[in-house]
Amino acid sequence: MAIRWRRWIWHWLPAILFMALMFALSSIPGGRVPRVPVSDKLMHAAMYFAFCLLIFRGLRATCNRWLYRFAPLVALAIASSYGVADELYQGTVGRTVDVGDWVADTVGAAMAAVIAMVYAEVKREPPESCDQ
Repeated sequence: MAIRWRRWIWHWLPAILFMALMFALSSIPGGRVPRVPVSDKLMHAAMYFAFCLLIFRGLRATCNRWLYRFAPLVALAIASSYGVADELYQGTVGRTVDVGDWVADTVGAAMAAVIAMVYAEVKREPPESCDQ
């Protein structure tokens, strides 16, 4: 049982920490958001690209055959849903709720999901450690 917990933590902790980072960044009040030399939408897409891949990594380690097979789509759904929740949360801290930001989040996550689908086709069978 301890092996499964270690495995779960190893695969899910990066996604959880990344989510915490995004939450912390979203908690910065509107007037204090640091300016970056990159487009806001590109930044959103890049963040959610990485987030979706981290969720995919966690889902593939669950040893549930259904989740293993559909991990790219489930990761996309989770990332996009978190993007909606994040935008709504930003409205509570004095920032604007921007549907365009959510679209950029979803586009970034969708690009990651496509890459994850290609990877999932190449590596179809769950790892042997799931048989334990």
